[in-house]
Amino acid sequence: MHIGIRRHGAVFLILAAVLLSAAIVLRGLRRWQPFAGGAEAAYSGTLPVQIAAVPEQSTDALPAVTAPADDGLALEQLQEGQFTVLLLGLDESRSNTDVILLLLFDLAGHEIRILQIPRDCYVPDYTDFAAGKINSVYSRGDPQKSPVQRTADCVSQSLLLPVDRCVTTGCGDIARMVDLIGGVQVDMPYEIEFEAGKIIPAGKQTLSGEQAEWLLRFRRGYAEGDIGRLKAQRIFLAAAVQQLGQLSTLKLMHCLYTIRQEQLLSSDLTADEMRKLADFTKQTDPGQITMHLLPGEGCTFTAADGTAYSVWSIHAQAAAQMLNQYFRPHEPAAAELPVRELAAGETGYDSDCTDVQRITDGDVFDGR
Repeated sequence: MHIGIRRHGAVFLILAAVLLSAAIVLRGLRRWQPFAGGAEAAYSGTLPVQIAAVPEQSTDALPAVTAPADDGLALEQLQEGQFTVLLLGLDESRSNTDVILLLLFDLAGHEIRILQIPRDCYVPDYTDFAAGKINSVYSRGDPQKSPVQRTADCVSQSLLLPVDRCVTTGCGDIARMVDLIGGVQVDMPYEIEFEAGKIIPAGKQTLSGEQAEWLLRFRRGYAEGDIGRLKAQRIFLAAAVQQLGQLSTLKLMHCLYTIRQEQLLSSDLTADEMRKLADFTKQTDPGQITMHLLPGEGCTFTAADGTAYSVWSIHAQAAAQMLNQYFRPHEPAAAELPVRELAAGETGYDSDCTDVQRITDGDVFDGR
């Protein structure tokens, strides 16, 4: 009798030990950062963001702030109810950020906002490059910080928004990832000739990774220059969001495994965070995934040495108003942004916005 009790007790202890070990392992996997490694992933994930108070007399004109809510996803976030990821696409030299996107997951409101930040934004306080462009902050910003940290700090402090996580990748890496998912299906409203012989025809087609890179980088044929490129990129972004949402879990896992093996991107996102954000995106209606251009206008800036540069002057008040409406769902509003304006006129870019469903239905920039 005593022997049986001892045996059953031993079995119970073994089972308890196995279950405890499994729980520890699973917890570790949830915290696993599969794409962390190297300077491109060196980001602390905590930024002290000071929100500029809005004068009392103007608060009535600004949208009400929704009280922070428990979104139920158990994410380590700087602001409950939302989660923000900064995506940086590096040029061929991996020295400058050719693509800068800020993705806000409004977890409580079940919406996704994508902010397109022009690479020519004038932010002279964050780089030693004479032109003061934001794309140079990555390689020429504060030498005491990692490239990703200095860029995230610049975005966060200039726009007064918290940044929870960062992702970096390169032009060629994006091409490889597009091939991994079998290409991206788009309906091009116009033809693009990236270089002689490198043409994306108008019409419905599946872009290869190489063609996707052409679309993302092409700019010389647009009357609006780099802003035309940003608007054209929406066609690719909308199609990619739709296609990723349709991938099977098995296919997605295979792609992530290959991306990790080939080191196609770097990020401080954990495996658990990626899974939760992927599920959230799949459950979000395309009409609730909106794209916004950072308000401002193109102008010429003459540096101290007499060299003239084309830059994007952020409109401090217009940008603050747009960000208050779409990117601060659970935070206090800001009166204006702490940026240096070179031009302060009103433009159509101050309210430029569309959504994935409208783009899919054919409401796209014609590019000419």
